[in-house]
Amino acid sequence: AVSEIMARIVDVQPGERVYDPTCGSGSLLIKAAKKQNSKEVSIYGQEVNGSSVAMAKMNMYIHEIRDAKIGWGDTLANPVFLDADGNLLLFDAIVANGHPASTPAANPLERVKKSSRWRHHWTNSIGLTGACRLQVRATGHSCST
Repeated sequence: AVSEIMARIVDVQPGERVYDPTCGSGSLLIKAAKKQNSKEVSIYGQEVNGSSVAMAKMNMYIHEIRDAKIGWGDTLANPVFLDADGNLLLFDAIVANGHPASTPAANPLERVKKSSRWRHHWTNSIGLTGACRLQVRATGHSCST
């Protein structure tokens, strides 16, 4: 439902790169890619949970997306998608189904700091003409960046 709407809003075009920094099982990436011919879209996702990385890779295979790049690790501490100069790789579209800072934290100040680091990561990963969409888990609402 909401992920389908996000995929339509982002509107990934052939030849573009779509990225999910918290990809989980990869379903949002698949929806964004399937909006176009998935063979004409480059898919990138990173996830901190090893089991979810395995699930994302399996889902890509099931959906016949053979060239998806799914990385394992902490997106903020160790982003895996870098350009030749070591800078964050730029993407045409970023989609995310929330992020760790969108869940309640014992320390509200730490939550604000983490949220700020996420915004910094997204704004430094999006190309000049790119689109970024985030579905916030805590409220079920989506917002644009």
